[in-house]
Amino acid sequence: MSNTDELPTPFDGYEVHGVREFGRGAKRHCEQVPDEDARFWSLYGHIPGQGLECIGDFKNRALAEEVRARIKGRQPALQEALAWLATAAEDLDVALDETPGQFAAERMELAAACRNARDALRTGSRIDVHQLLRARRQVAVIWSIEDVQGVRPELTDDQAWDVLERCYDKHDCEWGFTWNYLEDVADIMFPEQPSTTKE
Repeated sequence: MSNTDELPTPFDGYEVHGVREFGRGAKRHCEQVPDEDARFWSLYGHIPGQGLECIGDFKNRALAEEVRARIKGRQPALQEALAWLATAAEDLDVALDETPGQFAAERMELAAACRNARDALRTGSRIDVHQLLRARRQVAVIWSIEDVQGVRPELTDDQAWDVLERCYDKHDCEWGFTWNYLEDVADIMFPEQPSTTKE
């Protein structure tokens, strides 16, 4: 396949089925059967709009399930749990329709989380930043806009992100990345307004 060729359609799911051979010679063929009648187990990948394609045959279901879990990068139970969580979150979002104007920020986060969960379920992808770094013998401590807002709660998400980016660009390894550093940079970028209330 050349670099200009498109990659084949990825599998969007995987199944394991018991299989048995029937017939002889040219009439020999395989069919899916219940586990108690199976002579071996096949791992199939599902191609959207096309059906199943056999990936491999295994002497027992446990081996086939293990390979399926390795391909997917997680155990099937975790995928089911993620699907259940995404559905519950979407149901909660629908229920919140009864409270217009309330929980707007929370609903935006909920919608983003649902999209991410559905994307992960659809593509089977999973990114673990720490695992990627570990493979390169690196570590990272992750700071977020919530950390910035912990020291300056009045900042918007966008303002907190601006502070975080400036901290990242300007930080000094001798001094490190600390709460005080976040607060100092936030104060420089967005000076606190003096209180207008009279005592």
